[in-house]
Amino acid sequence: MFPRGLWQGERCFILGGGPSLTAEIAGQVRGHGKTIVLNTTARMAPWADALYFHDWPWFRGNRPIADTFAGLVITGSARAYRMKTRYRKVWAQPPLIQAKPLSSGHHAVDVAIGLGCKAIILLGFDCRLVDGRSNNHDEYKNKGKVYSESFLPAWAEYPERARRAGVSIINCTPGSAIDAFPKVTLDEVLAQ
Repeated sequence: MFPRGLWQGERCFILGGGPSLTAEIAGQVRGHGKTIVLNTTARMAPWADALYFHDWPWFRGNRPIADTFAGLVITGSARAYRMKTRYRKVWAQPPLIQAKPLSSGHHAVDVAIGLGCKAIILLGFDCRLVDGRSNNHDEYKNKGKVYSESFLPAWAEYPERARRAGVSIINCTPGSAIDAFPKVTLDEVLAQ
């Protein structure tokens, strides 16, 4: 069962897989609110409060990351959820997350809203190629087409989703192609 409201009123940093995110940047948010890491970004921030993954292929190839993750492990993959595992896991099913195929980042924002967070801060949400790289790791090799055709257009509905939930979302990813949210620097956020 999904722990709706578990982080009621908290500030939540979501650490995406974009190439701009480094372990140093991830480390700066430690202790400044709740943190959700996406997929392989868990290697950068094993101290995070939650790991979110959506894809069965990621889980199949990276199960040791999920098995050894100390925090809450949340998935949108029904197949991964049914697996017998050693970690505490939660299945985030529709309507909490959207049924249509989106990025793990989209789903993680839905999860943070469901957990009751009042503010969501995005890091590593480049949603574009940076120096020919799509991620901060070498597991995914996309050529950027998925951003323009799927991921970027899907962000357009999130400001309204956040407004209805009474949540603010800001993007601290330098050079992010996502223009649906206010962009501020991480230093500004951490100074608040």
